[in-house]
Amino acid sequence: MKSRYLRDVEKFIAGNSHADIGWPRVCRPAGTGLTRTRVLVWGSLVVNLPIRVAARITPELVSRWRRGDQPGCHWEFGRLSLDGLVGKAAPLAAQLGCDVHIAAAVPLPTPALIRKFLECQLFDSRHVVACPGPAPLSMELRFSDRCVTIVHPGVSGLAMPPVPRDLGESFDVVLADAGPVEGRRERLDSLLAACRCGNRRALLGVFGKDDMTQAELRLLSRERCWLFLTEADARESARRLAGDNVVQGLREAVVELKRRLGPGPRLVVSARDSGVWLMNGEAEPLQIAARRGASAVAADAIYVLAVHTLLSALRGLHDDAALRSAAAQIPGRLLPVKGAGRRAPIVV
Repeated sequence: MKSRYLRDVEKFIAGNSHADIGWPRVCRPAGTGLTRTRVLVWGSLVVNLPIRVAARITPELVSRWRRGDQPGCHWEFGRLSLDGLVGKAAPLAAQLGCDVHIAAAVPLPTPALIRKFLECQLFDSRHVVACPGPAPLSMELRFSDRCVTIVHPGVSGLAMPPVPRDLGESFDVVLADAGPVEGRRERLDSLLAACRCGNRRALLGVFGKDDMTQAELRLLSRERCWLFLTEADARESARRLAGDNVVQGLREAVVELKRRLGPGPRLVVSARDSGVWLMNGEAEPLQIAARRGASAVAADAIYVLAVHTLLSALRGLHDDAALRSAAAQIPGRLLPVKGAGRRAPIVV
């Protein structure tokens, strides 16, 4: 059943079909001759809200929040920023000189932060779709002893952008987050088929989830693509897929996932303290150490890793050389993104 908010917005759109919905679409003409590397970033665009709490997380603190009471300690809101694959990977690819196209579902009305992102003229936004509903929100509760992320999918749980049919002809690289589990297998199938289209084929990099199914891995096993996972997502996926078999450590999780993926896909796992793990056609996983040292941007390592790895592989570098080159671009020690280690995402 639709909420009153959704009905009102849909009624407004139906009665104002020619109204400006919030941003001018950017559609760049296809270049001729030698052009920049064409990259499609297909996935989520999320508003991230950090909340700093000057206390350890305790049952008493959680109980107060559930009752709607004040937490009883100092807390403050941080600065809003954009998260998700599109919010993080697209600007990075643009900084590296790529011709970047984005595909995401954005909310109507469109928040100023997302509208500014779409109006920056850095990305071709013809594949962006708008959907009535709330913006996808990621709330980072930064306690003194850990960080807990609460994710509200917003319109991402209602709609996903359509997959262009000619990705293999139109793009050199496709970075994709196939979204929530419902309909994910069909979206992956469409992405794989579109990347095979034409004579060139697009190099596909997929951001995996901790709830990936055997059917989804079987789809990926047919392609020479890249699958990127955080440590926590790799451990949880391997644990669920292994069933009664016990997966002891990260190495065993990587081996278990690769066994199900087969020899074609390249599996990359970014770990909290042990750098980057790669498993391609070799018998044993390759562990690549990352530089150590504190860095405020190290939490975005998975996006840096994926963009640089795929661009290096596109230039013809071997798998391990491409990954080593990408790992060298991450400032400080490689840390996981949300969901790894003690940063556990909770979907509400």
